[in-house]
Amino acid sequence: MTIYTDAGFRTRQMWDKNEKEGVLCVAIEKNGKVEIKEKKDFVPYQEGLKQYNNIFELKAVLFALEILAKEKYEEVKIITDSTTIRGWVKNGTGSEKFLPTPLHVSLFQELRLLKALFRNVEIEWQPREYNLAGQYIERVYGL
Repeated sequence: MTIYTDAGFRTRQMWDKNEKEGVLCVAIEKNGKVEIKEKKDFVPYQEGLKQYNNIFELKAVLFALEILAKEKYEEVKIITDSTTIRGWVKNGTGSEKFLPTPLHVSLFQELRLLKALFRNVEIEWQPREYNLAGQYIERVYGL
């Protein structure tokens, strides 16, 4: 079984601030068949937050871990097309130069809690053209 994750978003004007509205996608490839699970999500405007794409990508990984935890998997291998997210999931935090916002801190805490539910969580990088979740988002949402 291979798990692919990806996310895409658009900016939506909300009063005087821009809210980011996105879709989280998980593609589960098992026995030659692909099952797509998606979830709409948003990130409200936050002063100083610049990495909206990475936030949505991390939320897609969290969504995948939630799905797999419910199905009682012990070992998980996730494919992402983001080297940043691969590092975040592997290390449980950003790099030394990284200045986390309260949202990052909350998401990293959720990541640690979800990873603890599994015996092993592996994450690998592949280019987007091989990411089934990314292909789905491009085809359906044009993102």
